[in-house]
Amino acid sequence: MKNPNKKVAKIIPEFTIDHDGDPKLRGKMDLVVAYKDGSVDIIDLKLSTHHWSDWDQDKNVTINYQLGFYKRLLESKGITGNISLKILPIQITGF
Repeated sequence: MKNPNKKVAKIIPEFTIDHDGDPKLRGKMDLVVAYKDGSVDIIDLKLSTHHWSDWDQDKNVTINYQLGFYKRLLESKGITGNISLKILPIQITGF
């Protein structure tokens, strides 16, 4: 079922954001989708030679930390609506 409040307002690829100009606290989000209702999707692409279900716990912890960091960066800029964190796993072969 489509949600009419979730119509896309802006799609931002390769979105870079920092915390108060501090280069140590900078994130580059693969894709940010901002909706008219104020909600935001952060979509992070993850390339791997393994299927995502085979990723070990350390990789999953790192991914969750990274996405949480992105969310906190957005919140530090006043974006405090519904922020959804998503992973798009891409399995590559032949390497």
